[in-house]
This record gives sequence, C-alpha cells and structure tokens, in this order.
Amino acid sequence: MKRPHRILLILLVLALVALAIFTACKKEKSEESGFVVYYLDKNAASLYPVPMSFRTSDVDGQIGEIIAEITAKKQEVDYINPIPDNVSIRSYTLSNHELEIHFSRDYEGVGKTREALLRAAVVKTFCELDDVERVTFYVVDEPLKDANGNVITAMTADSFVDDFVEEQEAMLTKQITFYYPSEKGDSLIEETRLVHYNTNVFLPTMILKYLSYQPETNGAQPTFSSSNMVLNATVSDGICYVDLDAAILNQESNVTQEAMIYSIVNSLTTQDSITKVKITVLNTTGAIDLENNQLNGTYEPNLSLVLED
Repeated sequence: MKRPHRILLILLVLALVALAIFTACKKEKSEESGFVVYYLDKNAASLYPVPMSFRTSDVDGQIGEIIAEITAKKQEVDYINPIPDNVSIRSYTLSNHELEIHFSRDYEGVGKTREALLRAAVVKTFCELDDVERVTFYVVDEPLKDANGNVITAMTADSFVDDFVEEQEAMLTKQITFYYPSEKGDSLIEETRLVHYNTNVFLPTMILKYLSYQPETNGAQPTFSSSNMVLNATVSDGICYVDLDAAILNQESNVTQEAMIYSIVNSLTTQDSITKVKITVLNTTGAIDLENNQLNGTYEPNLSLVLED
C-alpha cells in the first residue's frame, strides 16, 4: 500500500474512534441526566417521582411509552398512577412543541384535588421531553375547563410550583428476587424484578406486600390473597419476625402451607440482613406448627421447592 493511502486509512480510523467516544459520552450524559415519571404517593396527596428508561429514541415512541406507564394499573407499595383506572387517554397530537392530550369523558368525574395532582404529574412528566414545552388537556374533543367554566390553556412545568428534591433523594431502586407459589400451589417460582421504593418504607414490609401482588411470571400466583394479612414485620439479630393475621389460615387458595411459608422465608432472606424468619399468627388460641397444617416457627431458606426454568 502506498504511504498516502496508509495515512488516509489511519486518519479514517482515528475519526471513527473519535466519533465512537463522542457518541458514548453523549449517551452517558443522557443517561446521567435521567428521566422521571411523576406518580402520586399512596395517599394521592402529593407527587412521587420514579425513574424511567426509554426503549425508543424518537419523541412519538417516548410519548407512547409514557402514556403506557401512566395509564397501566400499578401494584406498588408507596405510589399509584396519577390517572385513575376508569380514565383513559383517547389520543394525542404534538405540534410546535405543544402536546394536546384527549382524555375520555370519565375525566370529568375525577375529584378536585386528584385532578389538580393529575395535571401536575402529567404536565411535569411530558415537559421533560426536549420536544414538549406545553401541554393542553381535552375531555374527548372539548378543552378542559375549571370549576368556573373557564378554559384551562396550555400548561408548562412552571405552571406547578413544587419542590420534589427531598422525595427524589429518598427514593431507591433495587432489584429484588421474590418466590411466588406456582399455579398448582405446591412449589415456588423465582421472579426477579426492579422495584422502586422510598427509604421511609421498611424493606421487609415492602417485600411482603409484593407477595400479595400478581406476579409478572406466567404460571405463578400471589402468596397472599390480600396485603392486609401481613400485620407487622421487624428485624433483630438477623431474624425477621413476621406477624400474620389469623385469616391467613382460611384464605381461599390452593397454595400449600409449606409453599406459603417458604415463599415468605425465601423472599425475605434474599436480603443480607436476614438469615431466618420467625412466623407467628396473631388472634389464634393454640400453638401452631407446620406438621398440623398451620403456620408457626422459625425457618431458614429452603430452595428445594423452587421450580427450575
């Protein structure tokens, strides 16, 4: 190869390397900047920011992903969707950096406080997108109006004055492994999922709450038919003390007592601070043990019931 060609090839390689570094840095910067979806806290009294990662890079795709997030029913411990389950987003249009969102007629039935928080959550979320500066609400095809009949014009993130720094700093994201009963109820299915939670929420309590939610894995079912069956959870010297309501013994489920016990124990002991679980059932009169088909005792993890993939 002649020398000029060799120099040209070297320059081309250097240019490609520089481009790759620039792209990586740009991507890293984008990831560091972050994007949050504003939900409502569990009492529907304030906004609750949760990080979100996009699968798409175009604005239409990202708007679609956000809509899917804020309209899907959430099974979280400390936050709920800003949009009630009976309200749907019929359509949207984006033009000149203004996003028009058309809601179903059920929007008119949203209470005053919830409606104000709904608007704040939706507008602040969408205005994080570079291509969205303003958001306008419609009920079907009519502009949204306030209680006095005045049209609510385009809103921006600055239309809502709130400070969510403390909430964001208190929020954690953690990957947790749960062990749910199988469909037959006599074995366990391992499910690992990304969970967003507030530092004010006791982690073992949150894990037990999730055991009452519908699993994401096919062929699995909740451990508890209701989250109210868990009364309390504390940790001391590596032992997690779990108090269950007596209704746990009579819940309508095909889950065996053994599968129920080790769904609880295996899920809790995934945390480094917990090595054993002590289970007690309150409001019961006699001693309770597994041999008598009842719940009581101190247990260590047992993975023999876990089905292989």
